Amino acid sequence: MNNERLGNLLRRFDPELEGQPGQWWITFNEFTAQIIIDEAADRMRIIIPIDQTEDLTQDELYRLLQANFESALDARYAIA
Repeated sequence: MNNERLGNLLRRFDPELEGQPGQWWITFNEFTAQIIIDEAADRMRIIIPIDQTEDLTQDELYRLLQANFESALDARYAIA
């Protein structure tokens, strides 16, 4: 998989795909995801907001941080 091929695939789902080779924003089912590709490292990251931090309880925030450290493996959760 390379940037050109992935960009073509993403445009099938979202003809109004925004971004540039290696970094796109796609909207699917009312969610916007950022897709970042690093061809040299053979890595892809997909970042999707799941909730507003103001809407999360302290226990939920703690669990997200705990999962990020202990159990997420290659998936990571971010709080911004």
